[in-house]
Amino acid sequence: MSTIRGKLAEFLTKCGLDPAVADEIIDAYREREECQEVRFEDPTEGYPPQLLNMVKRGVRAEAVKWIDANQPSHFARAFFV
Repeated sequence: MSTIRGKLAEFLTKCGLDPAVADEIIDAYREREECQEVRFEDPTEGYPPQLLNMVKRGVRAEAVKWIDANQPSHFARAFFV
């Protein structure tokens, strides 16, 4: 059984980011006001696909923000824009 956090980390690493960077991006995303109701440690099976897609879209934006600030020429940026 996978969690929302696990699915997001898997998505980010499959796009070429280091697992530690993926965790940093997810942690930054969790701090956003719109994420306060999301239970990142819950199993994904309890959430509708539309909500998971919305969370994934937010993580994509956070990934671009992180890449632009830390590694602007990282090849993975193209996967998130």
